Amino acid sequence: MTASESSAEWLSGTGSLSLFRPFAPSVTKNKMQFDVGNQLLDNEDEDDILLLFLNRYLKATKKTGSNGETVYEITRHDGSTYTINASEAQRLWSLYKEQEKAYALTGTRMDDGNTFIQLVLPRVLWTREILEQKRRVRKTPDTLPKGHDGEEGQQKPTGFVKPPTVKVQRVIEPSTGQTFTDEPHPSSYCSPEPLSLKNPASSSADLVKLLIETGLPASVGETPYASQQWLRDISEMIDAIVQVESGRTETLEFLKKVFTEVKKDDKPSPYYPERSSTSTFGEFPIFVPVDPKKFMIDKFLQGSTNVRRFHDLKTFVRSNVKGFNSDLLNSDTPMSYLESLDAQQISTELRRIKEVVRQVQLTDGAEYPQWSFLLESYLDGTRSTPETNDSEMSALTIVATLIDAFNKNHEEQQIFENTTLFSELVAYALVHIYQNQISDKGLHAGVGSLNIIGNFLNGTSSLAVNSRLLKALKVLEKVSGHLSSELIKAIINQSRLKTSTLPEATKFNEFVSGQITFETMIKKLAGQLNVAIKDSLLYPEGPFEPRDFIRNKEMESAKLTLIPKDITLLLARRFSESDSDKFREGALFDPYGLALAILAGAVDKSEYPNAYKLFYKHINVFNGAQFIPMKNAHSEKLLENRGNTLWLHRLGMVGRALVEMYNNSGTPQEPWLVLAREIYEFMTKLGFNEYYLYSEEWVLDLDDGLHKPDLANKEGYWIAQGSENKSWTFVMHFLLGQALDPELHLE
Repeated sequence: MTASESSAEWLSGTGSLSLFRPFAPSVTKNKMQFDVGNQLLDNEDEDDILLLFLNRYLKATKKTGSNGETVYEITRHDGSTYTINASEAQRLWSLYKEQEKAYALTGTRMDDGNTFIQLVLPRVLWTREILEQKRRVRKTPDTLPKGHDGEEGQQKPTGFVKPPTVKVQRVIEPSTGQTFTDEPHPSSYCSPEPLSLKNPASSSADLVKLLIETGLPASVGETPYASQQWLRDISEMIDAIVQVESGRTETLEFLKKVFTEVKKDDKPSPYYPERSSTSTFGEFPIFVPVDPKKFMIDKFLQGSTNVRRFHDLKTFVRSNVKGFNSDLLNSDTPMSYLESLDAQQISTELRRIKEVVRQVQLTDGAEYPQWSFLLESYLDGTRSTPETNDSEMSALTIVATLIDAFNKNHEEQQIFENTTLFSELVAYALVHIYQNQISDKGLHAGVGSLNIIGNFLNGTSSLAVNSRLLKALKVLEKVSGHLSSELIKAIINQSRLKTSTLPEATKFNEFVSGQITFETMIKKLAGQLNVAIKDSLLYPEGPFEPRDFIRNKEMESAKLTLIPKDITLLLARRFSESDSDKFREGALFDPYGLALAILAGAVDKSEYPNAYKLFYKHINVFNGAQFIPMKNAHSEKLLENRGNTLWLHRLGMVGRALVEMYNNSGTPQEPWLVLAREIYEFMTKLGFNEYYLYSEEWVLDLDDGLHKPDLANKEGYWIAQGSENKSWTFVMHFLLGQALDPELHLE
C-alpha cells in the first residue's frame, strides 16, 4: 500500500481537516485610519484615550453595551463588525505602553506604533475570533470541518484567524507496544501571520506558480529576499519548479545567469586551508539578483522610503574625503538618480564610492555606515559569508534535475541546444568541489545554511550537506549520457585536480585518460561518498547512531565571519548544557540531515524503524525546533528560546523522508505516515514564514480574560520570523503534500 492509497479518507476531507485545501486568507494588514499624533498621550479621559488609540489603527466607535457598559465596535476592512469591551481595550492600550511585552509578542523590533498595530493588535483581537470559532466547533463538530465556517465551500473569513491548537498524538510503536517518551507534545498556537500579497494565493501550489512567474526569488511579495535567487534555495525547490514548462524555462534562464558569474580563473582560494589543489577555479556565486538594477538600488538605499543610510554615507564622505565628486552623493533625490542609470552604471558608481570609503577606513580607522553585506559581496564578487560553500553541489542538483525533467517531458531539443552550458556548469562544479571541499575522510567540508555559526562549525562535515551532495551525484549519474564528455575533460585538464593526492582525484584522472566513462566516474564518486557517510556519520561506532557532523582539522579555514555578540552568548549558554560535549563534537542527531540521507538512499531500509523513533522524538519532545540562532531574529525572544528556532522547510523534509520510508520499505508502518500527515497539517496551520520562535506570552480567553498560558501544558504562540512567504517553506509544503497525494499537480 502506498502513502496515497492509505491517505484516501484523510485527503478527501472527510477526516478532521481537509488538508489538501490549505487556506491562506486574503488579509490586508490593518493600517492607520486616523493620524492622531501625540493626542493619544495628551488626552486625559480614559475612554477617549482608548477610542483615539483604537482609531489610530482601526475604525472604532464607542458605544454603550446592553448592560450600560462601554464597548468599542470595531469595523473590519471587509465591512463586518464586532465589539470588544473596555477591559479588553484597556489591555491593548497597556500592551502598547509596555514595549517589552509588545516586543515579546511580535518577535520583531518595534520602532513605532505602526509596527505595533501591524503585528500585535491583530493578534490579540484575532485570538478572540478563534476562541469564538472554537466555541462554534464544539457546537457543530460534524459540519465545521467541511468548510471554513461550517458550510462546505465557504471561504474563510478575512482577518487574522488562528487555527485550532496543534497536538501530535502519542504514537504506539507497533512491534513493542511501547510509547517512545513520557514527554507531552507542546500544544502549539499557530502563527497569525497571513499571506500578504497584492494577489493572495490560496495554497502552496498557487505560491509555487507565483514563484515561477516572478523569477524564482527566495521569497515572494514585498520581502527582502524577493530580489534574490539563491542556488541553495532553488536546489531544494527544483523538484517542484520543473514540473511545469514555465518552471523549466525559468530554471534554464537562471542557469545562464549563474554561468556568467562562475569563476574561470585559477587563483589561490581565500576560503580554504592551504593545500596544493585549492583554487578559485569553478567557484559559483551564492546568489544572483533577479533584477541586478533593482537589487542594487534596494540594498543601497535600504528600501525606497528609508534613505537614512544614504545620508549618513554622504555626510561621512564629505567629512573625510576631499575632492571626491559623485553625482549620486550630490543628488537630493538618490532614488530618482539611480533609476535613471542602467545596472552597469550603478555598479560602477557604487564601487567608486565603496573603494574611497574603504580607503578612509584603512587609513584613518574611521567607522563608516555599514553597507548591506549582500550588496558589498555582490560588488566585490566575493561570498557574502565565507563558510557558505554549497553552491557548487546546488548547481549540480539543479542542472541534473532540469535535464531529467526535459527528458521526461520529451523536450530533448532543450537538452541538445544547451549541452555546452550544462556540461560546463557540471564540470566547473565538480572540479571546485573536489579541488577544495573534500576532506581526507572523503566527505564534503562546509556548513551549508548554518553559516551564522560558521566559526563554531569551521572545518566540519555534516550529514545534511553530504547527503545533498550524494543526491546530486546520483541524479547526475542518471543524466550523464546527455552531457559532453569532451567538454568536461577539457575543463578538468585546466584544473589542479591532476596534482591532488585525494583518492577521489584518481577517478577524474581515470576519466580524462579514457579508462572509464563519465557515467562510471560519477557512479564511483557517489559510491565512495556513500561509504564515507555511513562510516563517519550514520554508523560511527558500529550501530546506527546518526550524528550531525564530524570535525576535520585539515579543512579548517582562517577566513571566517565573526559571530555576532548575541549569537556568541547563545553558544556559550549551549555549551553550558549537560550534552555540550556531544553538541561541540557533532554527536547529536540532526533530523534534517537524516531526512536528506534517507532521500539520498544512504540509510539502509532496515534502519527505518529506528529513524522513525528519532523523528518522532524530535517532533514530540522538541516540537520540531533546532538550535539555529538567527541574528536577524528578535533578540529577546531568541534568548528566551535559547537559540532554538523552527524552520518549517526542514520539518517538511522530515515529512518527505517519512513518506519515502513508507513507500519504499518492505514492511511499512502506518505511524510513519501518520507523523508525515501531522507535519503537513502543522505546516498548513503555521504558514510560510522563513522560521518561527516560540513564545509563552499573554493569551486572551473569553471566559478568563487575558492570562498567562498554562505552562504545564506548554501553551503559547509560534511567532513568525524572517521573511514572509519564504519560497523553500511553501515549496516544501507543496512537495510534502504531493508526496502524500501524488494526484496533486501544479497544472
